[in-house]
Amino acid sequence: MIIRKITSRIFGRGALPALALACAPLLFAGTAGAGGLGALLQIEAQLQGANAPAAAADRPVPLRDLLVPVNIVGHDDRSSLNHFPHSASPAEQRWLAQVTGSVECPPSATFPGTAGSATLVGSNAKIVTVAHNFYNEQHQLPYPLPTCYFATKANPGHKIPLVFEPGSFKIGLTFFDASRDYAIVRLARPVSGVTPLAFGPEPSAGDELLLISAQASHAQKPIDTSRPVARLCHVHKAFTSVGNANSFFRGDCDTSAGDSGGIYLARRSGQLVAVGLHHGGGLPSANGLPYDDTAFDQSRKSYSLGIAFGPVILQDFATVH
Repeated sequence: MIIRKITSRIFGRGALPALALACAPLLFAGTAGAGGLGALLQIEAQLQGANAPAAAADRPVPLRDLLVPVNIVGHDDRSSLNHFPHSASPAEQRWLAQVTGSVECPPSATFPGTAGSATLVGSNAKIVTVAHNFYNEQHQLPYPLPTCYFATKANPGHKIPLVFEPGSFKIGLTFFDASRDYAIVRLARPVSGVTPLAFGPEPSAGDELLLISAQASHAQKPIDTSRPVARLCHVHKAFTSVGNANSFFRGDCDTSAGDSGGIYLARRSGQLVAVGLHHGGGLPSANGLPYDDTAFDQSRKSYSLGIAFGPVILQDFATVH
């Protein structure tokens, strides 16, 4: 009953709050309740209203991603990757376009549809993204799993099916534990001729990161989304793993719907490596506010949350063939 009251009250603002529990950032991604897909369509209409114009190149806001809070921390620093020449050389930009992209699961009679970000890390035949891209509105993995595709920014017209056969995927949890919101899925065929990103050490407080995603929904300026979408940001807090949870970190990265599954990059020994996966952050009501993950008022918490590539994810990655 308490959860039902919370979801009913918060859906009027178009997203669900993060519920802070002791010793871990346990986020409640919420369900659509009795409104189902219709309620989500109303939320999408509100978020795409006159107060939040989207760039002309944007696709519709991914409905499933609205169930996970996201917000712009301070000024919106998102832009296409070519606007960050000091963070990635022209050769690195071309490479990142070949290994980053989108994962899309079209809607069906039993699945509301989703669109998010994904990356080739550690293999050119497996993608890493977030688990909540594959869950339905009741926080359950549908059976059978939806039909989904991966496409890189370099070749968006080449959509490669995801394989959901025994041993070919590992999908984590989304309910009450943001640190396990990750998924590793094999592709029907490798992305040929590309070198995947390598896994890197977990980030620490103070690290500068480059977050790459596939979309730029609700941008206040035109952003060329035919290229990877990027933003520079910093880690404010890093947390070590507890039990079967993963390490995670909070920062000031600007994110919106569709960024879930984006990849956090850091430069280590001169090379760009993947150090984390983007999960979510504060509520859209905190857009424009400076970084603050301690505000008592949930609507004013402004931050981003990433999942570090620690032992739990790496072990699961090795089991996917």
